[in-house]
Amino acid sequence: RNRFRTNYNATFLWDSSGLRRIFSSINFSFSYNFSNGCKGLTSLHLPNVEIIGTRNFSGCTELTSIDLPKAKTIEPQAFHGCTGLTSINLPNATTVSGFDECTGLTSIDLPKATTVNGFDRCTGLMSIDLPNVTTVGCFNSCTGLTSINLPKAETIYAGAFYGCTGLTSINLPNAKTIGETAFTKCTALKSIVLPKTENIGYHAFSDCNILTSVYMPNIVYLIHTIYDYHALENWCVDHASTDDTYSWTCASGEKCVKTTPSAQPVCQ
Repeated sequence: RNRFRTNYNATFLWDSSGLRRIFSSINFSFSYNFSNGCKGLTSLHLPNVEIIGTRNFSGCTELTSIDLPKAKTIEPQAFHGCTGLTSINLPNATTVSGFDECTGLTSIDLPKATTVNGFDRCTGLMSIDLPNVTTVGCFNSCTGLTSINLPKAETIYAGAFYGCTGLTSINLPNAKTIGETAFTKCTALKSIVLPKTENIGYHAFSDCNILTSVYMPNIVYLIHTIYDYHALENWCVDHASTDDTYSWTCASGEKCVKTTPSAQPVCQ
């Protein structure tokens, strides 16, 4: 058990390879790379700490348990390469960015998070359910990821899901902006539903070679970039619509048909 004073600079634990557990009942801050070299650390219990700083626990490969019930901010690379972590539960965190290359991670529970970033190459992560997130950053190369639920997400950063080769479908009902290369090389992606998306960056869906179903009724910006994607021969895109008037076109130049007024159109 280690107790620290509030705002104590804790660099004295540098290269403490024999340290197994950290506990503190008070809120305190600690310096960059706090536990660099604490390779034996397995458990972290900080019930009142609100901020975990950049690279604070980077490379703690034996860490399997973190208890941070009041943490509000996880800064970039805070837990980078903590391959022993299998799950995280941060009930009060609103900004989370710092679990890249946590390859053992299979689930994340972030009920209050609004901005999430920094889960690159978490290859064991299979699904994402983030009910309150509005801004989504990097989950690139999460090759085990098959489904995402981001009901309030409005902005998907550039490269956010690049190379997520297991992802088969996406439903982002409130996404307005999709960044460049956001879903590039999602080679298993078959369908996308983006009912409110207005802006799509270049090559956002490049190399999605089996993508056959797309629904984007409100695209108003960079619509021309759709023609750069080589899986779009059978896609329909609505350039503009009103209650009863539709202006649908197919990327291949074929006729776009709506079977009913509420149905998604298909190319024929």
